[in-house]
Amino acid sequence: MAFIQKFYDLLNNIFCQSSEKENTKLVLPEALTGKNATSCDLSDEKESEEYEEERLNVAKRTLMTKLYTLEQEIAIFKSDFPKEYDGFLQRIESLRAAYNSSLKELKKLLTFEVDPDSDIYKIDEVTKLEKDIRKFIETTVKFHIISKRLQRLIKKLNILYNVSIFHSKECEKEKVCSQLEYAVQSERKIAKEFKDSYYILADRQLKERVIELLSYVDYQIFKSSIRNSSKTPEVLIGSSVMMTDFDEFDYVSSYMAFIKDELSYLLELLPLISDDGCYRTLKMKSEKLLTHITYPESSERMLLEPDFWNEILSFETELLEVLRFNGIEKEKIKVKLIGTMDITVSEDEVLASPIDTANAALVSVFATTHDERVMLLIKLFKNVSKDTTYKEIYFLVLLFDALEVIKNAPNDLIKHIEKYISKYPYGRKTIMKKKQEVINASNKEYVVIFNLDNCAEEIVQLLENLNFDFKIEDGNVFVNSFYFNGLENVLSSLQTNTNNL
Repeated sequence: MAFIQKFYDLLNNIFCQSSEKENTKLVLPEALTGKNATSCDLSDEKESEEYEEERLNVAKRTLMTKLYTLEQEIAIFKSDFPKEYDGFLQRIESLRAAYNSSLKELKKLLTFEVDPDSDIYKIDEVTKLEKDIRKFIETTVKFHIISKRLQRLIKKLNILYNVSIFHSKECEKEKVCSQLEYAVQSERKIAKEFKDSYYILADRQLKERVIELLSYVDYQIFKSSIRNSSKTPEVLIGSSVMMTDFDEFDYVSSYMAFIKDELSYLLELLPLISDDGCYRTLKMKSEKLLTHITYPESSERMLLEPDFWNEILSFETELLEVLRFNGIEKEKIKVKLIGTMDITVSEDEVLASPIDTANAALVSVFATTHDERVMLLIKLFKNVSKDTTYKEIYFLVLLFDALEVIKNAPNDLIKHIEKYISKYPYGRKTIMKKKQEVINASNKEYVVIFNLDNCAEEIVQLLENLNFDFKIEDGNVFVNSFYFNGLENVLSSLQTNTNNL
């Protein structure tokens, strides 16, 4: 009998890990102790069972919380990497099933099954899974995000450049220069994120691709600035991101390659000119340019000459103006992106709605921070109207207490909501106070904001921490509609979703 008592004491040490204030022990069954159970014994046994049940619930929230967090992390690349997502999800679900099975065995008490939160094998498996996911995110996913952001920036700059060819008034040039300043800021943020990405830098192929894209961004900003400002080529090149933020960047080779590729495409447009006189004039100019570029005395000196760039820009303008006068379709009358740069972003993606821009930015932020408040915003944004404005997005960010994390992570959203941050500088205490007033209000109406997933407990806990007035029905999260008063596009779409349940 002493052996059995020691065995139960051992189980207490393994499972309970009691603090000084909690000395509850496993109760030996009467058949093994030989004692008659008194009412006090029964009461103690009931309390012990309740304690054990709560202890198991707490245990479940530890590794299960880790698995839930990993599930949220892989959600950011579900659409772009479905195969890898499914693979990681299967591993998570397998570990979750094994964990729950261990808990069922643990509840039987008379078993040698090890507590899953103390099971070295399970801990190792979760740790390995976490490392694999983190490396995939920090390498493949992060490269994908950085590459996509640079491609979007390149596409925007190309659109801006082509618009500036046909809009050359001074006031229009000033607007272009203002947009270029934003482009430089965005490029610097992306460049910093790239330089802080250990796994991307360690992969030569990925690193070279990012440098190639950054170089092309620099070139486009440089060329637009030459066309729309009075700054000299030397000043612009010297202040470019690749020259200031990276060592030993060979801008001469990069820029010369870009110029040759662009000129090759423009020469393909010459046969579209129907007027023989215009054709001969532009043909002669193109041949002179081509000779200049192919056989320069010094490529570096040539790139720094304002006259050289005036010659290029003049040729572009004349050619595209003649083509427009000849009635050539609009799609062809522009300086196209270089084919070898493999820019896969479409114009529709670049001219996306604020909610699409916000979604893309938040995915990037979550990949960096793994902050669950950002994940809740991503889930919410999937259910709101495409007409949602940046002002409304800003107030949703405040509502979910995510402003600071968004401000401190590289993303494209912050520049769109900066003016609202200045205009409506609400602090966390103010927001929490207003939320408490909503909770205390008597008249309440609710709208659904998103569905729960496999780990509802963590979402519920987070909503409670954020001081939301909410309820759960049929796996859906409903929150007080008062939070969205004044956010017409958000409220109307959430009300529609609620009515369609």
